[in-house]
Amino acid sequence: MSLTLSKSGLVQELTVDNTGENAFDFTTLLHTYFKCADIEHVSVEGLQGSGWTDKVLGDAPKSETRASLKLDGFYDSVYSQTPSTQTIKGLAGKDTPLVVDVEKTNLPDTVVWNPWEENAAKMGDFDDDGFHYMICVEAGAVSERTTLEPNSTWKGSQNIQPHA
Repeated sequence: MSLTLSKSGLVQELTVDNTGENAFDFTTLLHTYFKCADIEHVSVEGLQGSGWTDKVLGDAPKSETRASLKLDGFYDSVYSQTPSTQTIKGLAGKDTPLVVDVEKTNLPDTVVWNPWEENAAKMGDFDDDGFHYMICVEAGAVSERTTLEPNSTWKGSQNIQPHA
């Protein structure tokens, strides 16, 4: 993995090399936590029209109809074949707007996660009220396994760009 930090944002690039004689398959997900002032005032845009599976309820896959996703409880959903950019909007602080674009390349899926109160309290490495102040919008390749042939390389990246 390589990380490039600049004034305009952060680029994470993940490289998987198959130096072996046999193909293998894998999934990958960049677990990106975004800090916010209050999860109840955060929305995620750029998922509309994508297929998604609710891992909390175990529902069958469905199509996302909402232009703007807001969380109001434990949320763990895999969105497949999402557009290349998702936008997180809310407040970074009391009066500081939060607008962040997550642009991804060769990572077809997006996972949105927040443990909410009950699950946060069960996590040893998570403040009991920490769910109020974060949202995960994670670029990945998880809904289908990626096969990497021998002597091949796969690359995926995300570019996180906050707006001033």
